[in-house]
Amino acid sequence: MTPVGQKVFSWLLALVRGADKPVVAGLSAPQGAGKTTLAGALLAAFAEQGLRAVSISIDDFYLTRAEQLALAAAHPGDRLLEHRGYPGTHDLELGTRTLSALREGRAVDLPRYDKSAHGGRGDRSPVVERVVGPVDLVLFDGWMLGFEPAASVPAELRLVNEKLGAYQAWHSLIDVMVWLRADDPRFVIEWRSEAEETARRAGKAALSRAEIEDYARRFIPAYETWSVRGPWPTLELHIRRDRTMSLWQPTLTGALLRLRPLHEDDWPALSSAASDPLIWEQHPEPTRWKPEVFRTYFESGLACHGALVVEDLRTGAVIGSSRFCEHREDTRSVEIGYTFLTRPSWGGAHNTEMKALMMRHAFTLVDSVWFVVGESNRRSRRAVEKLGGLLRPRASAPLEGEFDGKVIYRVEKPATAALR
Repeated sequence: MTPVGQKVFSWLLALVRGADKPVVAGLSAPQGAGKTTLAGALLAAFAEQGLRAVSISIDDFYLTRAEQLALAAAHPGDRLLEHRGYPGTHDLELGTRTLSALREGRAVDLPRYDKSAHGGRGDRSPVVERVVGPVDLVLFDGWMLGFEPAASVPAELRLVNEKLGAYQAWHSLIDVMVWLRADDPRFVIEWRSEAEETARRAGKAALSRAEIEDYARRFIPAYETWSVRGPWPTLELHIRRDRTMSLWQPTLTGALLRLRPLHEDDWPALSSAASDPLIWEQHPEPTRWKPEVFRTYFESGLACHGALVVEDLRTGAVIGSSRFCEHREDTRSVEIGYTFLTRPSWGGAHNTEMKALMMRHAFTLVDSVWFVVGESNRRSRRAVEKLGGLLRPRASAPLEGEFDGKVIYRVEKPATAALR
């Protein structure tokens, strides 16, 4: 299993083992991103643990070919309802019945959809998968799973945006969500083309290159307008163009804060948050409040693939940043550092929650977390010590760089009481 698959598996396993009923886990990811491959790996991994998991896709609830043709005829000229894919092209009642039966441990026939039928346009398969008895995990995947209607949409999305509201019937049956989010929604065009070419090489009926590009481009407005929004515990990971994901740039949400990957367009908000000289007065680089100095910090964050922006959940304002860095597989360790918060967030629950969110995530991947703190930065030292950080000799740390004027703390994986 890939590192990303292992991360998702570990997260779901902890939730399943703590549940007294089947867990329905949504898996929301763009078309062609590898949902099916990941779901297969997860099913095998749960079986190895003696746990029973089943997989179902929103694709399996597409309308039959005859129903889809009737839908298209009822909306002539609507490119988004011409073919399967968008809200309105699924049998919502069938999906609700099936998911409800799985949640309640009842026997049920899982429908399957044959995308190769009718020259690649697809149809519901006559073959079903019979599931008898309770299961431990239901993996429910789909490209638009968890999306909610937007208040303002492009004209071409108005009808499907209205139809999206009815999918709350499915969303209400989901317990947790895994969201694999593409860094750029236009990756979907390339990914779907590759998937169709793979099907063609396997001897299956498939759309032509022009047809699949036309089909995939129809979904770009949806990815640019809608996003996963819901009350579920959510594991959010970002997908690069090559379908790899940075395990060290997750989106982490707590009661007060949301931590998400740093992007270039965060410069105005983050540099404004950092512009208070008093934030940096105990820092080894006390002039970092100046834009020309902070720019170096910002650029290094973009380059490290571990930098996170900290947002206040109540206001949506950017209030700071932190990073995962110096990940070492040989010592199963990572450093958390380069952290700052605006002064109204000091000395209270915000800093504690930020560190706790990052450490919880880190401890699903490594066994120890390091903190490098300015020796005279009493405020930061106290915060790390509250989280169980133990002062360690500099020579003991598997870290690179200069440590003059700094001290090093380590938190071990078992020491998690302060993280709850």
